[in-house]
Amino acid sequence: MQEAHSAQIEEFRRKLSKKNAIRVINQKLKRKLNRVKELDESDSSGLGAKLKKLRDVVKQKKKQCKRLKIELSEKTSFIVDESAKEISVLKNKVKAQDEEISFLQNDVAVLEEQIEDREDSSTSDIFEKQGKMYSLQTRLFVYDAITNQVPTANVPKLLDKFVQRTGAQLDRVPHRNTVEMMVREMGLISQLQAAETIWANPDSTLGFDATNQQGVHINSVHMTFKKNIESCIVIAVDHLPGGTAEDYSQHIISSINELAVVYADFHQKDYQTVSKSLTANISNSMTDRCASNHATIRLINAAWNTSLNELNCHLHPLDTVASTVRAALKSLQQEKRATRRESCLDKIVLLQMSFCN
Repeated sequence: MQEAHSAQIEEFRRKLSKKNAIRVINQKLKRKLNRVKELDESDSSGLGAKLKKLRDVVKQKKKQCKRLKIELSEKTSFIVDESAKEISVLKNKVKAQDEEISFLQNDVAVLEEQIEDREDSSTSDIFEKQGKMYSLQTRLFVYDAITNQVPTANVPKLLDKFVQRTGAQLDRVPHRNTVEMMVREMGLISQLQAAETIWANPDSTLGFDATNQQGVHINSVHMTFKKNIESCIVIAVDHLPGGTAEDYSQHIISSINELAVVYADFHQKDYQTVSKSLTANISNSMTDRCASNHATIRLINAAWNTSLNELNCHLHPLDTVASTVRAALKSLQQEKRATRRESCLDKIVLLQMSFCN
């Protein structure tokens, strides 16, 4: 009997423990459901806020888009109106340009007719005397004749014959004295060119060289330039009374002074300023190696209050060496032909050169 009650008690205890477990499980489940509900409520409220926010943004964008469309339509209509106005203005300008071109074409046609009339006129017109002066074409003809070494006495005859070859006839031909005056003009133009070249080229080099022609001592003065090494301008070529340093220095100084006078008169500048500028641009001298040339440079330095870099040409010493070598070889050749002896050529050349020195 007691064992049966014990078994029932154990059975009740087991069932009671199961009920407690079920109750715990139900409580946990309830808590989970409550948590899920809370999460659902919180998620739904967040999405709604986001949705509302997005709807507000979309509404604002639509308003902006509508406003932009209105502005675009207004600007498009304005641009169309402005373009039409610009096109109209351009059309008017093109029309005016076309009218101006037509007038200019008419003027061109008139000028072409005038040119043809002048070309058909006599060639002698361009060589005729214009007032008290001969024309530019006459002067250019004289310049060309002189530069080609035509004597001044023959220039008038040559000009007359030249015009006759064209089928025309000159009423008056420039006299020889007039031709010589034109030559003087050409000399002044040459001096002006030389002065302007020296003025524009600092560190110029002065060169002079003298020679005797048929008993007359002639000195040539020329200039070379640093910027244009291939350019050489002749300043003067004149007869000198002698070949001393005083003669050379006076000739060179007077030639530069004449350039300064011409430049100052043409450009309306002070003579002293021009003279100092020209001499200041001359920095070097190039001459043969001899005592008179060295003395000439010293006199020029004293007159211009400067110190030129004195350079010497070594062509004459080389020419002397070459002449000595030729003479030695010639004598050696004659000696070999006479005696037919063999010897060292270099030794003989050096020996002959040592004798000359």
